[in-house]
Amino acid sequence: MDIVRTLVSLAVVLSLVSSARGAAGALDGACTTNENCIGTPHAGTCTDTDSTSTLDTCKCDAGYTANVGNTACQGAAGALDGACDAQSACTGTLHAGTCTDTNKDGTPDTCKCSAGYTPNPKSTTCIVADGYLEGSCTTNASCANTPNAGTCTGNKCKCNSGYTENGEKTVCAVADGYLEGTCTNNASCTGTPHAQTCTGRKCKCSSGFIAENTICKAAAGFLEGTCANNDGCKNTPHAGTCTDGKCKCNKGFKADTTSCAAEDGYLDGICANNASCTQTEHAQTCTGGKCKCNTGYTANADTTGCSVDGGINGKCSSHTDCTKTTNAGTCTTGKCECNTGYTANEDGSACNYGVVSRTSTWITLAMMLAAKFFM
Repeated sequence: MDIVRTLVSLAVVLSLVSSARGAAGALDGACTTNENCIGTPHAGTCTDTDSTSTLDTCKCDAGYTANVGNTACQGAAGALDGACDAQSACTGTLHAGTCTDTNKDGTPDTCKCSAGYTPNPKSTTCIVADGYLEGSCTTNASCANTPNAGTCTGNKCKCNSGYTENGEKTVCAVADGYLEGTCTNNASCTGTPHAQTCTGRKCKCSSGFIAENTICKAAAGFLEGTCANNDGCKNTPHAGTCTDGKCKCNKGFKADTTSCAAEDGYLDGICANNASCTQTEHAQTCTGGKCKCNTGYTANADTTGCSVDGGINGKCSSHTDCTKTTNAGTCTTGKCECNTGYTANEDGSACNYGVVSRTSTWITLAMMLAAKFFM
């Protein structure tokens, strides 16, 4: 009978010990690897508790602590799902810096993942949420939560072209060499068209262009810039024609990136032979693949026409050379001009006495008619 009583007592003791320790795989239960610890949430760490260099007992994961009865693992204060009373207290888990009122009593109490992050399946860390930089995605359209990170590559949201992620991979900053990106000199600003000016170590729009979001667009009055009429198109040579609210190249010229170049067959335009130079009067000579003024003629200042040497706007070396246009006998800076008291007409082919233009002529006629009417 004493032996039976002893065996029963021993069984009870062993049962109590086993109960106190915890079931295998649960918190404070036996284990040999982390994979064994699946019985209690957040108690997935198999630990050597008796300093024998052998893993033996399931314990709470980093960032979690056992409750009073050792039956559960709860977030450590300041860690994900741990207690807090202010944002500044949530420092235990990376990207879990939001102290939230989970009890809905008006007082923050629990650390949760920051905006743009979500708990991993075991709620041990905060991972990037879908649609944010480095978050999961299926298409570019699903990458909508981090500015300038709208490119889905390898099922991860990445920075758009011209942008690069910061060290924490939380934002996309302008890449070096792009508009508003870092630079050392003009030559290092190559990423954004027309933003080749390095000012204050930042790439800025070149002259004639203004910034609009991530691009440099033509400024008002320049080629392709806005305009109300032809008078508003004065900033790009040969782009003085306002069409549909945009400055365009004049007749005989074509757009060449930021300038207007002569069209084929016009003065200074491309040619194959003399016969292909047909568009500009007195410019039928093809030299070096370009149409040039014929012998005895010189291109005017804006290369839109050829003036006869010795005539108005033509080449000269002295007053005596200027004999081919009446009242244009003055040689100034190598060009024949109207004499004092005379003014060139609108097409620059003659010199008229006084200030004469098509507009002033109409005004004069109107005044004469008015005077005759009231006499």
